[in-house]
Amino acid sequence: MIFLAFYNKLIELCEKNHVKPSVVAEAVGLTKSSATYWKRGAEPKSATIKKIAEYFEVPVSYFIPVDNSIKQEEYALFLKQMKYSAICALLDQLNEVGVDMVRKYAEYLTEDKKYQSGIYNIDSENNDPDKE
Repeated sequence: MIFLAFYNKLIELCEKNHVKPSVVAEAVGLTKSSATYWKRGAEPKSATIKKIAEYFEVPVSYFIPVDNSIKQEEYALFLKQMKYSAICALLDQLNEVGVDMVRKYAEYLTEDKKYQSGIYNIDSENNDPDKE
């Protein structure tokens, strides 16, 4: 599983940067005991992995094993969780009106046939839903 390699990667980074895992846990807003749980095999949340990657200034992918020891489904789930964490972090910055606008747009996209068929390119500036 992805998270089994997490602690080993964390230790590598800690040794390289001369810092203890418990210090890193506190630096990202967790308790010192979080590091002990990870050592015992506990699975950190994807948001936690993101914060730790930012702390060490490494990509999140650093914590993903490069061998074939993980299943494709596990990797896809991990990436999905990372996307949700990023979206939630953005939503936390919005007021109620902003959150409602995002909800309405998401509802619009779920009904939009062009979006569902994959015609939109998310990186394109030509995705104005009002232009036909």
